[in-house]
Amino acid sequence: MGYAAENGHGGGRDSESECTKERDKLVGYLVTATVMVMASSWACDKRLKEKEATQNLRAAGVL
Repeated sequence: MGYAAENGHGGGRDSESECTKERDKLVGYLVTATVMVMASSWACDKRLKEKEATQNLRAAGVL
């Protein structure tokens, strides 16, 4: 056996399938993390805008 076969780099169908599953799982984690960061950022922006609007209304004497 050569180096590739001994070290799991044979390129057989099983290893390709395992690599594909692992890649898909990691891509899923990346997508989930990205969506969570975007949602958190959006929520923070919304809170800041609401806070600013409230301060503007108080300054105008409405509240």
